[in-house]
Amino acid sequence: MAGSAPAVSFHVLVTDVASPALLDTCAARGWSLTRGRPLELQGYLGAFRLRLEAGEPLGPFDLVVDLSRPPLIAAEVLPFGYFVPGEDPRRTVEELECWVGEFEKPRYFSYRPDLCAHGGPRHQGCRSCIEVCPAQAIVSVSERRIEVDPYLCQGCGDCTAVCPSGALNYRTVERQILLEGLFAELFHSPGATILFYPEGEAERNDFHREGWIRQPLPTVAACGPEVWLALIAAGAAAVRLQRQGLLAGSRETLEGQMAWVNALLDGLGYGNDRVVWLEDDPQPVAGKAIVPGRLAALPGKRDMLELALHHLIRQAEQPPERIPLPRGAPFGSVEVDEERCTLCFACVGACPVQALQAGSDGFQLRFVEQNCLQCNRCAEVCPETAIRLVPRLLTDDRRRQPRLLHQEAVFHCPECGKGFATRKIIETVLAKIAGHPLFTDARQKRRLLLCEDCRVRDLMRDHER
Repeated sequence: MAGSAPAVSFHVLVTDVASPALLDTCAARGWSLTRGRPLELQGYLGAFRLRLEAGEPLGPFDLVVDLSRPPLIAAEVLPFGYFVPGEDPRRTVEELECWVGEFEKPRYFSYRPDLCAHGGPRHQGCRSCIEVCPAQAIVSVSERRIEVDPYLCQGCGDCTAVCPSGALNYRTVERQILLEGLFAELFHSPGATILFYPEGEAERNDFHREGWIRQPLPTVAACGPEVWLALIAAGAAAVRLQRQGLLAGSRETLEGQMAWVNALLDGLGYGNDRVVWLEDDPQPVAGKAIVPGRLAALPGKRDMLELALHHLIRQAEQPPERIPLPRGAPFGSVEVDEERCTLCFACVGACPVQALQAGSDGFQLRFVEQNCLQCNRCAEVCPETAIRLVPRLLTDDRRRQPRLLHQEAVFHCPECGKGFATRKIIETVLAKIAGHPLFTDARQKRRLLLCEDCRVRDLMRDHER
């Protein structure tokens, strides 16, 4: 519906037979009318566009009242300016004039593409932010990155909570400043419980328990696992989140993050109830007490996680060598099927954090577990489907040291003797071209066995002949 202050004018889309009364009303009031079947509605306040089965797209429209069943936009968080009034649309129509004017849209997120572990539309890696966004504001674009539409984003914070690398951050919450303040409070009140609750929420009586530190946030999802674990390592007995007021999807997102955090803490002997909803608060907290650490408040998400983990592992009495973690945890290993892997190193080129590395001789695949984000890009690009992710936490120095995943016998050029590929790659290539009409000649097949230099010389000899 195209808006023009001070009143609102309408463009009516009729999807079936229009009643004479509707036609008369549109004509009397000067409203435009279009017949058609809608395929897709996109946009936001001031810029909606409608695509029909036939004809040119309609728009732009400032506001939309959608009477379709089901509605054209199915996001959990609807864009500003889009209304689905249900059975009685009259009240919604009467309120439309309140949406005529100028509006300032806040920008809730900051994004660093250089840290992003997404792989682009073709070979997708991490999709956590895309999958949890209730406003459908995040999409995969080219150049191995995502794009957030600031006009659709409404600041729920789910994407920043699940981002494994810290590429997405909640713009109005400075992690470093927040942690510095809470670390200072914990220094004077060790063993306190930290409560995160939404700003503007009326403080309830159970917020004012003795030994609790209350921290308001724009949304409780604005701080994720790196903050929770840092506070536990700095001496907090527990972290509690207020569940009331959250979207259903946001609750599910945070519960997934709490699941791997509590699994990690339980594996270290600290109990599985350190980070839970306020309403589920078990008292007292189970598990071994943690000697508070004097942690620096670091700006990077991954750096803060590693610093907190280092202290928690060091304080554990007898930590196991490895702690299994649920899917979605940002720590883990990769397993390589040696029968399938040809050491093509597509995974090495795709890894955004150099967790996967080629060996010094070029015929080994090595892995640094501490670097791994479990983003799945290596498995996505592997042409032999030879890679599987294993979420877990190693608790010893092997996390930081490169380890050998796979190595292959070297294939040497039959002319100069140079090692330039693995035997398995050569065998795979020969198997794939078997019977191909371009490689029926023995000389052509042999050329595939030559290194790059000898192959050029062989082609030149053919040309000279």
